[in-house]
Amino acid sequence: MSAEFEQDNLISIFVAEVSDGIAAVARALNPTDGALPAPPKIQEHFITAHRIRGAAALYGYGGIAALSERLEAMCERAAHTPDDAWPQAVGVMRETVKGIQMLVGAIGGGEGEDRATVDRCLVLSEKWVSGEAVSEVRALPILASPVPLVEGAPHTDPEPGCSGATMEYAAPPMDAEVLSHFLSEAEEYLAAIDGLILVLQRKRDDADAAHRLFRAAHTLKQSAYTAGFQVVGEIAHPMEACMTAVLEGRIPLTDELLHLLAQAVSLIRTLMQRDRSTADSMQRHVPGVLSLLNGLRDRQVPVFPADSRPEPSSNQELAADRESLEME
Repeated sequence: MSAEFEQDNLISIFVAEVSDGIAAVARALNPTDGALPAPPKIQEHFITAHRIRGAAALYGYGGIAALSERLEAMCERAAHTPDDAWPQAVGVMRETVKGIQMLVGAIGGGEGEDRATVDRCLVLSEKWVSGEAVSEVRALPILASPVPLVEGAPHTDPEPGCSGATMEYAAPPMDAEVLSHFLSEAEEYLAAIDGLILVLQRKRDDADAAHRLFRAAHTLKQSAYTAGFQVVGEIAHPMEACMTAVLEGRIPLTDELLHLLAQAVSLIRTLMQRDRSTADSMQRHVPGVLSLLNGLRDRQVPVFPADSRPEPSSNQELAADRESLEME
């Protein structure tokens, strides 16, 4: 899979994901009857803004990340905004949403983030977040051109012992509502992966099951990075990469790989329990599993029977799969 193909494919996924989310916020801010939206209806969209912020940070779009952070803070405070200030707050949120939509549209058209749009929206929203520490997302650069996304970026697979599963790494601080939603969503993906591993153990040439396992790992990775559970994303990433290699015919689907995928699922479930007493053991196990997955992904294809792996997939098929992930 070429770097240029991967870049275009990932940018299209980002644009689709953010466009859907920001459109939902725009609808909430602009009721069809022309009235002001009720604060509780806006407050619930702080999770949407949080996801957009995470996706923008993941893909390296600092302007969108900064504006989404402001939008998240304003949405979260909506129910506590004084009545006389609510119309102005809604106006600022509407302008912020328009700014994000303009930036996403430019990225989808092959352009970069417009600094003037970002700066204008940040100035408008400054008073609504004054007194609150602004996270490191603000420090991300505002890109003059699309980030050169390639396989493995911007989150690279760590070498054994590099990341170090500290308490914060193994059980990162997360908003309770975001965490609850992620854990429920992630368990669905893990259950799907479990079932697909069993299918592929019985029938190695089941191309549909292999595609679905790839898709589940990809979506789990995206969900984890967006929610802020980085260690889960770092494990799901090489799981996805291994299945990409299988589908492209670069490596066989072996018992060893299926067993290792099952180990990765078990490890992720342990991490999702967020038991801080396991941090020491995670410091050993996480780098070890990552090393094994990356080792299998990078192996040369040995000689094996023609029916021992799924039919190789074209880049176009994998692209179609990835573009459809966020729409399902």
